[in-house]
Amino acid sequence: MTKVVVVGAGPAGIAAVWRAAQSQAQVTLIDPHPRPGGQIWLHADEAAAPKEAKPWLDKLDRLPVTRHFGSTVIDILPSVVRMQSESGGLEYVEFDKLILAPGAQELFLPFPGWTLPYIMGAGGALALLRGGMPVKGLRIAVAGSGPLLFAVAGKLAQAGARIIAISEQTSRRRLLGFGVGTLMHNPGKILEGIRHARHYLPSPFYTNTWIKEARGDSRVREVTLTNGKRLHRLKCDLVACGFGLVSSGALAVLAGCDQQSGSTVVDRFQQTSVKNIFCAGEITGIGGVDLSVIEGEIAGLAAAGNESEASRCFPKLEKQRKFARWLNKSFALKAQLKDMPDEDTIICRCEDITYGQLKNLADQCSAKLYTRCGMGPCQGRICSNALKFLLGWDLNTVRPPVFPAKIGDLISTP
Repeated sequence: MTKVVVVGAGPAGIAAVWRAAQSQAQVTLIDPHPRPGGQIWLHADEAAAPKEAKPWLDKLDRLPVTRHFGSTVIDILPSVVRMQSESGGLEYVEFDKLILAPGAQELFLPFPGWTLPYIMGAGGALALLRGGMPVKGLRIAVAGSGPLLFAVAGKLAQAGARIIAISEQTSRRRLLGFGVGTLMHNPGKILEGIRHARHYLPSPFYTNTWIKEARGDSRVREVTLTNGKRLHRLKCDLVACGFGLVSSGALAVLAGCDQQSGSTVVDRFQQTSVKNIFCAGEITGIGGVDLSVIEGEIAGLAAAGNESEASRCFPKLEKQRKFARWLNKSFALKAQLKDMPDEDTIICRCEDITYGQLKNLADQCSAKLYTRCGMGPCQGRICSNALKFLLGWDLNTVRPPVFPAKIGDLISTP
């Protein structure tokens, strides 16, 4: 029986587990969260699970799968993953086939004042809302880029927040083009967008506009939006800001899988350049939940040796990839956003390193040597992606442990 280990219990990972288990593989699922769903289907308890997630969560509950929730993979060895277990200590899990489905993380682009309390990622705001964060009556500005902004604005408004502005950096022309493309390739998304819009309308909506600065004291009090010519100053209590997503590819890089344009390269069966390692979901490129699910299904089937069944998913896969290409083209970040930080804007929050200290350095290695940028508790997970966009620097090299682990566990484990 083929031993398949799936890392990540978001949409792609759950779909991979389901299909691999259906194909009689012996499946192990590993995820750092206390329950399945990933960030996109994050929920505090079973009753709070998103409607679209429940069928998949129900399927997972019925499967004979070994589950390691609250556990984090910190290293990948030949035919073995090493993980920090929920109960403490390090454990080794053997595999014949490994499927990596770690998802994505938000891209934060620093601007003056972005470190003030109550300024958070758009996806982070949504996660906190699902976790019970009260927002009723709060004046909230939603800014950045991508369809996630509309979902966040709708959910916050539905919870009683007052959406004072939605600021999208892409142009009105590109946004309208995206709407037409969505209607052609994925019409269900239009209905989803309408459902969100009915909650936040008639909130002001700005295109070709981004945050210039935020001001406040113990928390954010005011945000300034700009289109490069005009300014909009708005009193606010919270800012939810995110400029799209970037793949969480550290484990794939560690395993030696080929990368291209910030994503892991896979073939039509989701297999990487490394034998017996597959990737599915946002790690192969940002494309949304529907694409992640299909890629997960293909990876699960192929890893279990059921390639004939996997090939039946190819038409759906190509349809969703067309939509993903259209999405990424429509919301490509404009060059003006590179001017958002000023000399005193903090880029590395862990080490309090400013843009002025970094902008004349050659690369991230120099930044580490001269400023300690990227060497704090987050290990550069926030600032490295921002600096890749702002200065064109390559991302940090990856070495184990990929995520924080206790020194005692590391030295006591052979």
